[in-house]
Amino acid sequence: MREVLLRVRAILRRTQTPAPAHDDMVFGDLRVDPEAHQAWYKDEELTLTALEFKLLTTLLSRRGRVQTRKQLLDDVWGIQADVSTRTVDTHVKRLRQKLGPAGDYIETLRGVGYRFRTTVE
Repeated sequence: MREVLLRVRAILRRTQTPAPAHDDMVFGDLRVDPEAHQAWYKDEELTLTALEFKLLTTLLSRRGRVQTRKQLLDDVWGIQADVSTRTVDTHVKRLRQKLGPAGDYIETLRGVGYRFRTTVE
């Protein structure tokens, strides 16, 4: 009986949505808690790698401002390189896929970089 109770409590713990903290970053149906390293879209938790999470929080915290690939390489990856790399593009593509419909919040500016939208559309 004790094991059944513990399993039920574990399931209930996993299905309950955590209450938003004061430091959460919210944009439309997307919510990010940088301290807990968690992100949700419409109350469904997203599974992001450490780099994808850092990329998301960087773009979200700089909403409306263009982030060049070079800036993102420097701020997210810690690489100061003048070489052309597709690393940023690949990670943004994967991040958009994981965000689902919220992936549209990230805009591509051809030849420049990326920008997180300022309004939900």
